[in-house]
Amino acid sequence: MYFDTIDLSDYDTSLLFKLRSFATRLNRPCEIFNDEKSVNVLRSYVRSDACRKFVSEEKLLKWISLDVEIAISVAGYVERFENIDIDKVSIALLNHRDPSVQAELANNSSIPKKILKMLTNHKDPK
Repeated sequence: MYFDTIDLSDYDTSLLFKLRSFATRLNRPCEIFNDEKSVNVLRSYVRSDACRKFVSEEKLLKWISLDVEIAISVAGYVERFENIDIDKVSIALLNHRDPSVQAELANNSSIPKKILKMLTNHKDPK
């Protein structure tokens, strides 16, 4: 049985982390967060091994566009996400509206050469 997306905005943050931990121990995908109402939890979750193992590319792309801090976290470790097309996600990060996301992507030594070449041609904001 997999967890469906549910609105957990009224629950205590510690409960959300316990639920995520429980789901991870059961080796189940844990995409339980309502994107717009739990950004602080998503910021922590995107840094977790469970997220890197289970999150879908669609969800990750949505979260990248939702919050700059999430995008920066993903840019630093984009190669560690298991269920994504790294080129597609890296291009989304490269095209992010906030230049700090591109800076973090540039600091990631594991990005594909194709993306690295694109970064070298990327214009710095003025």
